Amino acid sequence: MSFTYCEDGFYEECICAVCHDVLDNPVFIDACDHVFCKLCIQQCMSHEKTCPVCRTSIDNRNVREASRMITNILDKLMVSCNDCGEKMRRNKFEAHTQECRYVCPLGCGDTLSLSTHAQHNMICSKAVIHCPAHEVGCPYVSERNIMVHHIEICAFHQLRGLITDCKTCIKHLMNRNEALEQKIELLTGEAEQQNHFPSVPQAPMHVYPSEYDEDSSGCVIL
Repeated sequence: MSFTYCEDGFYEECICAVCHDVLDNPVFIDACDHVFCKLCIQQCMSHEKTCPVCRTSIDNRNVREASRMITNILDKLMVSCNDCGEKMRRNKFEAHTQECRYVCPLGCGDTLSLSTHAQHNMICSKAVIHCPAHEVGCPYVSERNIMVHHIEICAFHQLRGLITDCKTCIKHLMNRNEALEQKIELLTGEAEQQNHFPSVPQAPMHVYPSEYDEDSSGCVIL
């Protein structure tokens, strides 16, 4: 949530010398008394350790909280809530965000609060959503109250189960193929490693005749 200031012509002490807007979380440099938004001076010091106005050398120890006088002036400035339009002093805005009631900015007509905004987006009839079958390829996008008509004719939605099963099967086959490739790579490595070792020569085989052996004529040789 944000607000807009209800008036112009602020005191010079209320304007940040970096962003030239009304001070937010004001701090000052004790070496030169120049005042800045805390975030603005932090960003400046991340690039150069000098005051953006007078170029005095500074470090983090020189950055102090702004005086109570400046804080009081800022707290009394009138602001308007950008959601509900209610006007209040700036120091009341933070508490207002917890109880602010405003019409849904998407145009559904419901009244929201900060605590119900996120939950409302899940059911808002004017919220733009993807087709429930977008994960299987449907590119259709529309407001939630129109999506119901698209679903009735969406080919992706009608084939959603089949497409999901096919994708699961393809993923399974890819995983299996990857496992087989790893196994082939392992076996190839083992085969190449074995080829590096010299083969061991085998001893010649000697055949000794038995006690009784036959010659070519069929006679027993003693």
